[in-house]
Order: sequence, then structure tokens, then C-alpha cells
Amino acid sequence: MIFRTLLLALCTVALNSFGNNWPSFRGQNGNGIGSGSPPVTWNVELGKNVIWKTPVPGLSISSPIIWGDRVFLTAAVGAEKHPEFKHDPTWGYRILREKDNWSFNVICLDKKSGRVLWDTTAHSGIPQQGRHSESTYANPTPATDGKNLVVSFGSHGLYCLDLDGKLLWQTDLGHLSGAPSDNKKLDWGYSSSPIIHEDKVIVQCDTPLRAFIAVIDLQTGKETLSINRRGTTTWATPSIAKTGNRTLLICNGYQNASAFDLTNGKRIWWFAGRGDIPVPRPLVLDDSVILTAAHGGRSIHSVSLDATGDLTPNPGDNRLPPGLNWWSPRRGSYIPTPVAHEGILYIAAENGIMTTVDAKTGKQHYQERLSARRGGMAYASPVIAGGHVYIPRNDGKIYVISTGTQFRTLATIDMGETTMASPAISDGRIFIRTLHHLYCIGTKK
Repeated sequence: MIFRTLLLALCTVALNSFGNNWPSFRGQNGNGIGSGSPPVTWNVELGKNVIWKTPVPGLSISSPIIWGDRVFLTAAVGAEKHPEFKHDPTWGYRILREKDNWSFNVICLDKKSGRVLWDTTAHSGIPQQGRHSESTYANPTPATDGKNLVVSFGSHGLYCLDLDGKLLWQTDLGHLSGAPSDNKKLDWGYSSSPIIHEDKVIVQCDTPLRAFIAVIDLQTGKETLSINRRGTTTWATPSIAKTGNRTLLICNGYQNASAFDLTNGKRIWWFAGRGDIPVPRPLVLDDSVILTAAHGGRSIHSVSLDATGDLTPNPGDNRLPPGLNWWSPRRGSYIPTPVAHEGILYIAAENGIMTTVDAKTGKQHYQERLSARRGGMAYASPVIAGGHVYIPRNDGKIYVISTGTQFRTLATIDMGETTMASPAISDGRIFIRTLHHLYCIGTKK
């Protein structure tokens, strides 16, 4: 009995410790669920519930990740202290092509104090590609397994470091541009984040020149599998799901939202005809996965993990292909990835509309505007902890709503800076990256 009690206690500690980690874009396999209960309100000017605030150099909209007592993030630093970063009134036609030298940095901070522990330059040089005026050269979020730290700077290389900042290996995946509708003149910037699964690093590289998925050995940096894809550029990060004895690699896409067998690259299921600028990460929920896209439609699909073949629905036919649980052509998200909790799917679209549906059936609970004032965009993805949904908006407003089937706004907080990176949550604290700072928000004891 004593041994069993001790074993249970050790397992509980291990699970809690693992739950406090936020190892990749949107946390554990992209689910956006954090541990503990962060505050509902805070005030950055007065310092209320602000544990620490640390300046971050350069430009990046990558999210922070967390392992143990360390926080990791990336930044691209140019010659100008504050390079241009602002809304483009032409909606995508203002492309910046800097000619000065930039450094591409990986930064580690102490989670408790915000003190910078190390700052390593992975690469330096003139940027090889352009960027949208609301984009950066450091968009992808890092990933870690607690031993290795993998960071992508798109065309400027994929790097693996140890958690003390020592470079272990690097590899070049070629020119990774981000041009919508394959218009090479509109290079918005690359943003798909790497993920780690067991002994593999996986990078989705859907570009105008070539669309492929690179599977790389985590220990050596050598490519072990390349999966060819079809379709236009994708900015989405892939996700992993297990069904039976098969491991699925699930990728968003315009004409090629797909699941592949990770062992051999074989395509298992797919569907087409959605928004032509896919950004949200696939969201795995038990035995299904949610995929959404917009820009030329606002589709959202729920697919059974054991589906096979072509799942493309016919809009004029109520019969669904076997394996497609439900879909909607109107309730999807263009940029933010949805989040789900206790059977409810929260879709916080970039236009400020919050929609909640039953995750299994797609039946809508409510659809509300977060702010009474129209306008404003939200590119960061919502996260959940402690029964609260945290939804950042580009103008620095953070909306906090309660979970559940009824819409209830609990607070609106102003960060005072542009906020486009998705937050991370660990141990009851929420980590928010603004344009020039990283904040740790928590209840002060």
C-alpha cells in the first residue's frame, strides 16, 4: 500500500510537471490548454498582477515556449532599433525588403524572474526574402522536448540547440517564401513552426516553388523523409495524432488539407476547396481533428482520425463523406487557431467574432462580437486555463471570457503595445509577447 501511494504521488508530480511545460506553438500538440488559473485581470501600467516585464530586441511574432523554469523565444534584429512594423492599408501589397544585416537570435529567460539567461545568434546576414509590413523574419515558434530546442528562421535555416544555447546542428531547407496565391511578388514571410515528435523534427514547407514536408532526425539534423504536397502556400503548423497503430501527420492546406502516415509519407485522407490562405494549426480532439481556413470562404471541418480517402463535401448535398463528422462553410477562422475545452469549441476569428459550437456535432451555442466597436484584427490564437479563455487582439487588447455555452466577458485588458503572438501558459501564469516586451502575468503572493 505504501509503495502504491508513493508511486501514485510520483506519477502525479510527473504529470503536473509535464503539464506546466508549453513545448511548442500553442502548447502540448497545439491544444492551447494551460495549467493552473492565471488572473482574470491585470494592469501593465500599475503593475497589478505583472510578475515581470522584460524588453525583447528586434522583431518577431513567434510565441514563447516553456520548459521547466526556462522560457524560449526568437527574434530578428536589424540595424534599426525599431524597424517598420505597422498595418498595411493595401492589405498585403506593402512588401519590405531590407538590405542591412540582421541577426537571427534565440533567447532564453528565467521563468521566475524574466532575467535573460542567454542570447544566441543562430544566423546573421542580409534577409533572403521580403516581408509583409505586419510580418517579421522570425515568425515560427520554437519547439523543445526538454533536451533539444529546435528553431526555424525559414529561408535562413533550421537550427537545433541544447537548452544552454549551444548549437547542435543546422540544416538548410531551401528558399521558404510565403506568397499568397503563388504571387511571388507578395512575399509575406514564412511562418510554419517546427514540431518535435519522439525522435523526429517535422517542418511543413508549402511554398510557391515547392510544397513538401521535411521529416528530420532530431539527433543528427539529417532529412529522413520528404513528403511531396500539392496546392498553394500554407502558413500553418502541422499536428500529430495517433489512431490504432498508426501515427498521423495532419497538415492544413487550401486544396490539400491532409493526413499522412508518418512512417512512410502515404496520404491517408484529404479534402479541398477552402480558404486559399490557410494559417490555423489542426486541432486534435480525442478521436477527431478540427481544421479551419478562410479568405475566400470560412470553412471549418471535423474529421474522424480513422477516416480514409477524399473527404471533400458537396455544398449542395446533405450527405457527408464517411469520416467527415461535420462541417460549416461560414464559421471558420482565417488566422487564429480554435481551442476546445470540455466538449466546446471556441472559434475566435480574426474579425472579432467569437463562435462556440459543440465539438462533436458542430451545433452552435452562440456567436457574439467581442467588442461593441467594429474594426480591429486579431491574429494571435486564444488559449484556455482556469475556466477562462484569453483572446489577444492586434491593438494590444486582451479579452477574457468565461468558458461555457453562454457568452460572458470577464475583462478587457490593454497591454499598451501591438500584440500578435499567441500567449503561453504555465503554472498559473500567462506569458504574453508584445511588440517589444515579454510579460509574465500571474497572481502576486
